[in-house]
Amino acid sequence: MLYTLLDGSALRAFDKVNMDDLEQAGGEQGIYSILDGRFPEDEAHDKVGEVLDRVFDLKVQKGENTASFTGRAREIFTQSEAEGIPFPSIAKGYMLLREAKLPSERKAVVLAASRRSYDEVDVAAALRTTISVPSLRGFI
Repeated sequence: MLYTLLDGSALRAFDKVNMDDLEQAGGEQGIYSILDGRFPEDEAHDKVGEVLDRVFDLKVQKGENTASFTGRAREIFTQSEAEGIPFPSIAKGYMLLREAKLPSERKAVVLAASRRSYDEVDVAAALRTTISVPSLRGFI
C-alpha cells in the first residue's frame, strides 16, 4: 500500500527495483531504504546554516511589492523558529526596515507610521501602508 502513495521522483526511484522483493513481508523496509537513499535527511547543522543564510540574505527583490516582501520575511522568520532559532520581534522589525533599502526620509516616514516601534508587526504594517509599490520600486 505504501508504494501506491508514491508519485513523481519518489516513484521513479523504483524504476529498477524488482516489485516481488517489495511485496514480501517486510517489503516496506525496502521502500524506506530506497526513499532514504533518494531523499537523505539534511543534517541539523546544514538546516540551521541554510535558515540563517536566508535570514541574513533577506533583501527586497527588484520589482517586489511591500506585501510580498513582508510576507516572504515572515516565512523566513517562521522557518528559523522551526529550526530553534527565534529572533526577537524588534530584531525582525529592524531587519525588515533595514533590508527594505529605503532612503533615510522614507525610513522616517515608516518609523513615524509604526509609532517609533521596531516590532515586526508594526514595521510590516507601516511598510505596507506608507510605501506604495511604485515608490518602493524606485529605491530598489
